[in-house]
Amino acid sequence: MELISKSGYFYANKFTRITLEAYEEVMGKNGLNAILNLAGLSRLIDNYPPDNLDRQFDFADFTALHIAWRRCMDPAAGVGWRCVRVVLLSMMHSRTSVRLLV
Repeated sequence: MELISKSGYFYANKFTRITLEAYEEVMGKNGLNAILNLAGLSRLIDNYPPDNLDRQFDFADFTALHIAWRRCMDPAAGVGWRCVRVVLLSMMHSRTSVRLLV
């Protein structure tokens, strides 16, 4: 997959971590690792961002993650909606505001 240039804009680490944990819960460790490799983000395998609100995860990396995920997932399988549901439930459970997104 072609690498995306860094944007200089960042998501909060916690939001990225919740997303990766949700993907792992739905797809399993090997499924997530395959997507991270495809996205050029193998540095995140067993090395998720810290559980804090520091804005350090580049939008470009988050985009690459989701492009790789879309390429691997069959929309008919419903995996995408399960991932979205798990992310939102995890954010509610940890009392994380959707404000992390902006």
